[in-house]
Amino acid sequence: MGFRTTTPSPFSAITPASKDARVIVFRASRSDTSATLKAILPGDASIVSIVRQGSVASDAGTTATVTIAATNDAGSVSSGTDDVKTSGAVTGFVTMSGTPNLQVMPLRGDIQIKATYAESGTASNTGGPWNYILTYVR
Repeated sequence: MGFRTTTPSPFSAITPASKDARVIVFRASRSDTSATLKAILPGDASIVSIVRQGSVASDAGTTATVTIAATNDAGSVSSGTDDVKTSGAVTGFVTMSGTPNLQVMPLRGDIQIKATYAESGTASNTGGPWNYILTYVR
């Protein structure tokens, strides 16, 4: 008995092993005015995308945003700001910095996903809540 090798090898430094896709759904609302923990991902997770499901757009006077931040024990992993005044009523992607980071090494603890709502101008009376679909691999 011995080990069988495949030539050429199906894996290399530029072709990592496949990972399973997983999904978490969380909700952000106008009451999340400070960073509110929404989800915890395992330390070896890599965020692939975040999609906002359309709801009611915020009627804040000037701006209204939901900032999504992913952090671990070493600090910021990724972040993105979603304009929910202009685009809150439609479904769309949230642009996140530094994704996908498919081979996080070394692991620095679990990844915390936090959301913060902020507005400027006249205070809003309506808007949201907004559902976010976070897809990650591990």
